[in-house]
Amino acid sequence: MSTPADPDGLQYPQGTLKNYDILLKSMLIGDSGVGKSCFMARFVGGHVNNTHIATIGIDFKMQTVTVDGVRVRMQIWDTAGQERFNSLTDQYYKRVNGIFLVYDITDVTSFHNVRRWMDSISEKADRDVRTMIIANKYDLARLRVVSRKEGERLATEYGVPYVEASAMEGINVQEAVHKLCRLLLRKKDIGAGRKKSLSGYEDIDQSEQTTLVLEADAEKEAGCSC
Repeated sequence: MSTPADPDGLQYPQGTLKNYDILLKSMLIGDSGVGKSCFMARFVGGHVNNTHIATIGIDFKMQTVTVDGVRVRMQIWDTAGQERFNSLTDQYYKRVNGIFLVYDITDVTSFHNVRRWMDSISEKADRDVRTMIIANKYDLARLRVVSRKEGERLATEYGVPYVEASAMEGINVQEAVHKLCRLLLRKKDIGAGRKKSLSGYEDIDQSEQTTLVLEADAEKEAGCSC
């Protein structure tokens, strides 16, 4: 028997044998080498493989998390960033509720390509999909070429949350997933009456447009010299 879906694309299990309350589907997109597979591995397994090779085609994992008292079964689809796999990746845009768009803070090209990926979301995904920008590889901050302000500015332009993370060290990975889950769980309540931004993406409330940053950065902004 198939699992019913509500009009918002959120799927609810039948019966009492399931160990979760709701099934959400998400995907990781972004250039090759930005750390999408490490992000997924860190979320579902708590560790990453330093010798991990580039994803070929599509991979996916599932993990159950509790968000605000709701047991969420989260599917995460890891997509290949290479252009030759675009036709395969395109099939998944309309199958997901949320999207993690990842770039590498040490690779300015991956940051510039965020706009191209956002265009793909606008063209291929459902209108009510929720997107989050992940600025990955904070563990390599000494090699950083894209500032946090640049990342935040771009996220604000598109009206999406921005998260600084390190999949290698497990920083802000769980927090990012929980944040996206909250947006998806709340979207039926906050979706009505919101106007479109000039970029064509829905504006989000200030309470939703959260930037997850590291304590070290917050201290620097506060004038801490330590």
